[in-house]
Amino acid sequence: MQQDWQAWLDGRGARRDEAGAVRDFGAPEAAQRRAWEDAALLALDALGVVRVTGRDARTLLQGQLTCDLAEPAPGRLRLGAHCNHQGRVLAVMRILEDEDGFCLVLPAGLVDPLARRLAMFVLRSDARVAPAPDRVVTGVMGPAAPRILAAAGAAPPPEPGAVGRGDGLVLARVEGAPPRILVLGPADAQIALWERLAAHAAQAGPDPWFLGEIRAGVGHVFPATSAAFLPQMLNLELVGGVSFRKGCYSGQEVVARAQFLGEVKRRMVRVALPAAAAPGDEVFTADGQAAGRIVDARPTPEGGHEALAVLTAAAREAGRVRLGTAGGPALTLLPLPYPIRHLVPGKDA
Repeated sequence: MQQDWQAWLDGRGARRDEAGAVRDFGAPEAAQRRAWEDAALLALDALGVVRVTGRDARTLLQGQLTCDLAEPAPGRLRLGAHCNHQGRVLAVMRILEDEDGFCLVLPAGLVDPLARRLAMFVLRSDARVAPAPDRVVTGVMGPAAPRILAAAGAAPPPEPGAVGRGDGLVLARVEGAPPRILVLGPADAQIALWERLAAHAAQAGPDPWFLGEIRAGVGHVFPATSAAFLPQMLNLELVGGVSFRKGCYSGQEVVARAQFLGEVKRRMVRVALPAAAAPGDEVFTADGQAAGRIVDARPTPEGGHEALAVLTAAAREAGRVRLGTAGGPALTLLPLPYPIRHLVPGKDA
């Protein structure tokens, strides 16, 4: 099914990166502007799905993810993370629930590692964990996205966090502006929806989607940064990705200690930069001291790039940090849509 989808995208003019993932459909700058000012259809094969099913699927995930899944919520999109025993984030995911189980949507390069790791905890429980290549991931984004979806007969979720279903597809609206709708389903249903919307929207790759995540302050990890950050370094507890009321999960003791004893001195910020960057790239102060790492970076429709970066408290306060070396491109701090608690006594903001 994925082969049919990829061949169909190629027929629509998809251009691919070195790893074979869709990068864009040509004219990426114009498509980026349409995504933010009008509407765009986004090929998101940079995201993949892990499927967790079985009578004990909820119990398994409740003991492994940072968010609280104790109560069924098939009409809500949830955000969570899976940590190692040292409390370091191995994957950040959006979670969709249905009557048969859960779909965990996360960067494609982490799908197989996460599926293998979660399967280690199944033991004798009635749960099954596997990648789900039959679930294609796309996005519809832009101020006009709800309108064109409604005109195509695919009722858009009315608010962030809401989930709708129809024609074999799941549509979930994520936080931030303009509206961004995550679409999950089989290739034939995705193709049918895309063809109904194509006359009213640009075609784009994943950059507008991930820029939306950056501007919403939602940090993800990728293969280069898996196990690099605590959840609080990514501000996950500030965007609903961590529950401190649920029971134990992998890494919970470390995460709770960091929250309540104020041991997190690095926090994620949003920055502008004049050059491209990649997850895991190092950031330095002007005098050459290590200041942090890039979480993700994407081009903007206004020109230049924006990124999320985890920085030390000293680097955040000084505001003078550079990419790659002490003499590299300068990063300019930008606001996040929420206030940051530094979790260092006397430095709440």
